[in-house]
Amino acid sequence: MHSVKKLFYLLLLTLSIVSAHAQYKVLFIGNSYTFGRNHNETVEESVPEIFQALATAGGHVTPTVSMRAVSGQDFEYHYQNSQSQISTEAWTHVILQNQSTQATHIGDISAHMEYGERLYESIIANHADTQVMLYLTWARQASHSIITGSSTSSTFATTDEMLQELLSNYHALAEAINLDYPQATPVQVNPVGIAFQSAGGNLAASDPNYLDLFSDGSHANDLGYYLSACVHYSCIYQSSPQGLFESPVVSALGLNNYTLINRGRRIAIDSVQVSSSGLSLRLSFATELVGNYALVVNDTLTDLAGNPMLENAVHTGQRYA
Repeated sequence: MHSVKKLFYLLLLTLSIVSAHAQYKVLFIGNSYTFGRNHNETVEESVPEIFQALATAGGHVTPTVSMRAVSGQDFEYHYQNSQSQISTEAWTHVILQNQSTQATHIGDISAHMEYGERLYESIIANHADTQVMLYLTWARQASHSIITGSSTSSTFATTDEMLQELLSNYHALAEAINLDYPQATPVQVNPVGIAFQSAGGNLAASDPNYLDLFSDGSHANDLGYYLSACVHYSCIYQSSPQGLFESPVVSALGLNNYTLINRGRRIAIDSVQVSSSGLSLRLSFATELVGNYALVVNDTLTDLAGNPMLENAVHTGQRYA
């Protein structure tokens, strides 16, 4: 009996080791918010490539990463034109990103819901165990032409209005799919847009807490795409990317702004932590040099009801000579 128990525990240990070192196969489907600064629509210099580098730097088996991203396209386009990419692998994860305004009142929410679910059905028909994740995108920069101070059929009053609509309708899609497929792996929302808001990207440029995450008011700069990849990394691996930007495999990407000088302060996004529900996210701006002090500033979010998930905190750190 003792030997049987020993074999059983050895089997469990072996399975846990295999699981810990399993290689993920991740497909990103989207548009320019996914392929990033590389306008050739290839993986190089994209959010998927940054994600892959973070995974390697974090000590995980380097994931197989593929991308199907076409500028300006939406879920309907990908449902009709991306089936061959979906069927090429038994993906462990597929991350779906819709056109940036479709899940809002100036877009087509019904198409967002319909074709988001159709894409999901194609994905699980290919591999029933795939974890499907929805890439919650960000609001436009406060100075963008569609942020006008008035909510009309073609504009938003504020960045918060746009983000709340995106948040509501990405979660509505996840909830609808999970209701229709209760036995499947639940769809999760990766809250990139919330990370942009929490980091200060939605504020007016004149606000002292503003952090520039944009290249043109809509698309991100390198810092924004790095933050996006950090959120996906945290959601998939349930690990913090704290400090991974210092790894040679990440620095080799040559990102221009994943750390930046902002109003005399050097700010590096060190940590993004996301709960399994995707609703609780904490950002840490570590290595913030103010004078000769290093500070760690934790900025936390609220839940959908507006209740704080964690209290904000500022921790003083090491004095530099």
